[in-house]
Amino acid sequence: MRQKLAQLMFIGFNTGYGDTPGTTDPGAAQAVIDAGVGGVFVGRKEVGLFNSPVLPAAQDGPLPLLVATDGEGGRVDPLPQVAPSVPPAREMGTWDPKRIREAAQQHGNDLRAHAVNVNFAPMADLAGGPDPLGDRTWSSDPVTVTATAGAFAEGMCDAGVYPTFKHFPGHGHSDVDADLEPATTPDLATLEAADLLPFRDLTKSMKGRSLVMTGHLDVPGLTTEGRPLSLDPGAMAYLRDQVGFDGVAVTDELAEMGSITQRGIPVAEAVEQSLIAGNDMALFFGGPSDLSRILDRLEQAVESGRLSTERVDEALDRVITLKAAGTCPGQGQSG
Repeated sequence: MRQKLAQLMFIGFNTGYGDTPGTTDPGAAQAVIDAGVGGVFVGRKEVGLFNSPVLPAAQDGPLPLLVATDGEGGRVDPLPQVAPSVPPAREMGTWDPKRIREAAQQHGNDLRAHAVNVNFAPMADLAGGPDPLGDRTWSSDPVTVTATAGAFAEGMCDAGVYPTFKHFPGHGHSDVDADLEPATTPDLATLEAADLLPFRDLTKSMKGRSLVMTGHLDVPGLTTEGRPLSLDPGAMAYLRDQVGFDGVAVTDELAEMGSITQRGIPVAEAVEQSLIAGNDMALFFGGPSDLSRILDRLEQAVESGRLSTERVDEALDRVITLKAAGTCPGQGQSG
């Protein structure tokens, strides 16, 4: 059971926000990998790990390690420190889809050269007031977002990198940035008319070839009061049953984002709640001791019945299916 639970962990190496330094210690990274985690996240403060052999070595074997970064382009991208990057989504959104796809494929090739096989991009969020995401969004028009973010995702897949559509169900019109504090979106009916459309269309066209990142977002008419979508079983059921997404759902970061921490939810509890809710992988920043403590709690959650073995096996099946497909399969194939 501990091995199963470890496969549901997506751990970042003490990345930290603001001025908090990340770690580029290969030993700490190796300890996390040796614990059997399903995935690791390498951010802008940990680019030194790209030069370490531990990441590519962990991609051999029957359960290859998922190595993710947030290669959106612009200001959210680690690549400028190790390889050429691409402009922010708002600028690329003025290009034709063919050019976007070609640029994303080259971007993806550079990521693959540094052992990355999952990109936590592109955003499928719409631009809009009060504009918490700025130039990270492609457009305010759902059709344009579907075309441009879709071209970026296809280019990533062309390079063998799984794209991730975020932040479900749409962060662009939320009142504040969820990185900083609890964020509330417009009500569900409003999202269904606009913000949710790219997620519906893109997950359908990229079926078996993409992940979805769930946002720490309060959605009136969908989420329980005080509980963000990422931790809400009813809201996660909407992603599965109404949107129809049956691939790997990974949470936004759970240890340091203000939308979680300002609710007073400790990271171990947040990870547990996210899996119970229906996410398949929990993303959090930490080190080997944090991982061990969280796995201890999850084992207790299974023993007590709070987290069912059926839920663990369902999530694990999706993770294994993704890994069994290898790098992002081409158009028309299923992962």
